[in-house]
Amino acid sequence: MLCLILSLYSSINVLYYLHKPSWFQGIKDYALLICLIIAIVAFVVLKIAFKETEKISLSKGGNINKKEFFIYSLLILFACTISIVWNYPASMYNDAMNQYQQATTNQYSDIHPLFHTLIFFKIPTLIWHSYASCAIFQCLFIFVILLYFCYFCRVYFLSKRWTIALLSFVLLNPTFLKMATMPLKDVPFSYCLLLGTLLLIEIFLTDGEWLAKTRNKALLCLTCFGIVFFRHNGIANFLLMIIPLIVFYKDNRKYLFILCAAFTISKFIAAPIFNMLGAKQIWSTSEIVGVPLNHPLNQMSYIYNNGGFVTEHDKEIMNNINKIENWEKYYNKLGFYNLKKECNGYNELYVVQNYSEILKTWMHMAYKNPALTIKSEIYITSQIWCIQKSFNFMNQKHLKNTHSGPQWVSNIMDRYVHILQCTHMKNLMIDVGEGLLLILFSLCLTIRKIRNNKKAYLPYILVLSNVLIITCLITSGAPRFVYSSILCSYPLMLYALLMQKQTDKSIQLT
Repeated sequence: MLCLILSLYSSINVLYYLHKPSWFQGIKDYALLICLIIAIVAFVVLKIAFKETEKISLSKGGNINKKEFFIYSLLILFACTISIVWNYPASMYNDAMNQYQQATTNQYSDIHPLFHTLIFFKIPTLIWHSYASCAIFQCLFIFVILLYFCYFCRVYFLSKRWTIALLSFVLLNPTFLKMATMPLKDVPFSYCLLLGTLLLIEIFLTDGEWLAKTRNKALLCLTCFGIVFFRHNGIANFLLMIIPLIVFYKDNRKYLFILCAAFTISKFIAAPIFNMLGAKQIWSTSEIVGVPLNHPLNQMSYIYNNGGFVTEHDKEIMNNINKIENWEKYYNKLGFYNLKKECNGYNELYVVQNYSEILKTWMHMAYKNPALTIKSEIYITSQIWCIQKSFNFMNQKHLKNTHSGPQWVSNIMDRYVHILQCTHMKNLMIDVGEGLLLILFSLCLTIRKIRNNKKAYLPYILVLSNVLIITCLITSGAPRFVYSSILCSYPLMLYALLMQKQTDKSIQLT
């Protein structure tokens, strides 16, 4: 069953990319047959892969010394330095520039998470008014978490040499080198999800004893703060993580319940803090209503622009949301963002007042055009789950031209990325799609080895819940939303390979 699920995943991936080449158009009628053949081949390969994982024996972890920490620190700092010089002063999006402006003018709004703005923009700019200060501060944040990742690998899973090899593999990924100096909320949020995943694995491996120490409780608390306050929808990830912990670990139930209550309440009554800072609360009713409508509106746009069955009443509703000519002019199969944000015709008031009518129209259009509805869903979510080697984070069209670093460094790094993209070396680097595939493979491996202990699935909650939430709320196909798929794939693969047998209380480390 697990092989079948992953086989279908592989089949959809292959067919999605076969749809593009001109030579495939002639055999498109045999798509289902090709899908079946791919699924059978993938099924056999996965059966062999599952069996082969039984033979893998991880090097036993052990104590870590200061010399090792020094080596890990040098490697991380060296990679961060390359990233800073390559992207100097920083890889800036409009979102990041908006937050930088808020920090330097003290005119705050919650259009982007306020605490993220205060920590990653306000604090650095107090020292140095430059985009570079924000990028460097973020690199320091990443440095601390990656250092803990090394500690985690060394103590629980790997020898010193294998830990250095895995860390080097992580740091050489051009996606890491670009994202390290991209001051967006998605980056520290993703690293908080990585840290949370590490902590969940430690909690399970020690059967909850890890939580007995005060310093570990403090670390969990800081991690939860980042998850809740570094992205608006982070509260959902937090609740999906903390509630199972409360259910499964009775000895720490009181602390976990207090933690859950404290962060949930503080998230929803943050208005006094906003008022004290003079921050504008932008999450109006129109925004709250508009987010769940992103998918329906995108599917309506896709159906309309691809010759689907649309009634005059449907067109009237669409025209009330935005002028019908804008649905054509700003159409993008990868998202509704252009139509909603880049033209002035979007009628937020109408959306709020006619929410149920819009949903009825969408359901009617979807019912009449099921194939186009499914295609729309596949396109808008494709950059989250598709296996590809395009290094999407290298896409420069959304970045602002702020680069002023040494040109020779840029030439070398651009050449490095080009070599990876144009040679078989690209298969060594993990992109978002490969990260999600590895996580799903790890989950299947864990389910296969441990079927009765539901606690064993806890480490997968944060990263998979993030993918699910973004899939439901996504307005554009930006893979930065699920950058955590790359980061969390490394520890979860190690964790799955460790799951060889189960005792009554916990997994015994080999």
